Amino acid sequence: MTSKIAMMAAKYLAREVKKFAASDEPDRGELLGKYKITPVGNGLFWCEIDAHDPLRYRDEKTGLEFSPALGAFKTDKGSIPKIVQRVKALGLQLKEDDAERSYLIHDSAYQSGTVRVRKSGADWSLLTLTREQADVLMHDCLSADSTPEGKPISRATAFAVYQAVRRFSGGPWKTYRAQDKVRVAAVALAVGGAVGRKLQECPRKASGGRGGVGAGVGSGKRGTGEPDASARRKGASGAGRVAGSGGKRV
Repeated sequence: MTSKIAMMAAKYLAREVKKFAASDEPDRGELLGKYKITPVGNGLFWCEIDAHDPLRYRDEKTGLEFSPALGAFKTDKGSIPKIVQRVKALGLQLKEDDAERSYLIHDSAYQSGTVRVRKSGADWSLLTLTREQADVLMHDCLSADSTPEGKPISRATAFAVYQAVRRFSGGPWKTYRAQDKVRVAAVALAVGGAVGRKLQECPRKASGGRGGVGAGVGSGKRGTGEPDASARRKGASGAGRVAGSGGKRV
């Protein structure tokens, strides 16, 4: 079920990419859920996504919901490149607090390279994103977002922000994906080291302790290979039986 939903989400994003290229109106949707923002200094914030009612974008036509894959992450709240934020174009809503929810979803998508997706009420699946898919998802979110005063984000603003992100945000995306590779390599190294240590411990466990290779033959004196008195008596009794039967085993 979850794989089917992930495939649906991938097809949805692919369709939205094509629609945007053709300058079609994005599907209607809505932004739902809760999150908490805490300032941490230097213009940065710590965002915590509510576990029970997470921030998410819901597409009206398909019923698909998209939510940050990261439960908590650092953000500047504005996916708009700084150079564009300084543009004072008439009518464009370019403050970092304008469309905050859209930018949080986009920031998480860039940092993780993934997004959680589900049908309303179902379990979440994790979908790996391309950079273009992350940017188109942001554009759809912008089309459903609004300013703190409740004014809907204009289509011109959504278009301008999308174009700016496509043009100027390739560097951050590459940086995050390079960090992913470093983390994967570190995990592989740690796992490989743990397996190696286990393999090194196996011969020691096999050769030491009771019943090991170094133990005495039978139950004789430990480690000497000499049988104890009980073993010697059993051996002598067996030999007598063989001799008394004319050399035939009984």
